[in-house]
Amino acid sequence: MRKLIVSFLLINIVLFSFLSCQKEEVDISKPLSVEQINKHISDVLSETGEFVWDDATDHLVWSAIVQGDGTATIGYSEYLFFEEEMNEELVQEILDEKNAIIARILDIEQTENQNLTYEDIILDEDSAFTRFLVKIKLLETIKQIRDMQELRYLEPSYDKFEF
Repeated sequence: MRKLIVSFLLINIVLFSFLSCQKEEVDISKPLSVEQINKHISDVLSETGEFVWDDATDHLVWSAIVQGDGTATIGYSEYLFFEEEMNEELVQEILDEKNAIIARILDIEQTENQNLTYEDIILDEDSAFTRFLVKIKLLETIKQIRDMQELRYLEPSYDKFEF
């Protein structure tokens, strides 16, 4: 009987050790919690001294967007702002880049809501700078637009991390 108890205890210790050493599996179909996002940001800051959304995974960016009321700022074009001396052709190229990003966002987001319109997703447009505020709901949107060459940056409107 004593051997049975000792064997049982050893098996439980080994099993507990094995389970506690496994990495936590993340369900990427669900957004991370605010606590998980903040822990990741904090870990990166501790390791590197800076946190940049461009270096974050699609899942982390999407999670921060979801936890930040679904909004993100998108920068487009190599030009940071519109200048008076830009000719009409260059201005049109810049606007075409913006429209390509918006069209892609709308196309992807409409897979979940076909009635979605431009006005539903664009929250604010800047007439001087090449950026806009957008409403995003789907992880697939993040995955696809982050690959677009027209995109300069995509940053969640995430204000739940305190430095």
